[in-house]
Amino acid sequence: AARQVPVDRNSVFASEAVEFVEQTVGDHMRIGGGGLVENWCSPLDTLRWTFRIERPGRFEVRLHTVAAKYKDWIGGHRVTLQSGETTLASDVRPDEEVHSPRTHHFAERVTRIGTITLANPGTHTMQLGAIYINPDDPAGLCVGELLLVPSATTS
Repeated sequence: AARQVPVDRNSVFASEAVEFVEQTVGDHMRIGGGGLVENWCSPLDTLRWTFRIERPGRFEVRLHTVAAKYKDWIGGHRVTLQSGETTLASDVRPDEEVHSPRTHHFAERVTRIGTITLANPGTHTMQLGAIYINPDDPAGLCVGELLLVPSATTS
């Protein structure tokens, strides 16, 4: 079932609500014990979220990523996000540092991917893909959540 997303506050797409679209064999992406998407090591794999909004608008898309336990956050991946006819591409970089109880063990960062417009109310899909996964990152691309933040800009 599609998740109802309110437009008046940040909308969080937790890893638990993701659909895996795997194209590889061998070690597979999974939801780990901490609720994170783990073991994403192939750019052939993607994640997809299906959700509903009541009111259209512009949203900043933020990707929350996590390092391997007791390791430094590395980043250096490159991702794409597709929603409708909009495709964004971004390097995974540390735009924001995250402070939470979990960060005592796992370094976490937020990357601002870009802004999308959801022009109509109803059901939408976002798909997150990897153009490049940094082989120096022992966790691969580890995703905590994808956030939609209502944008104040109208351009």
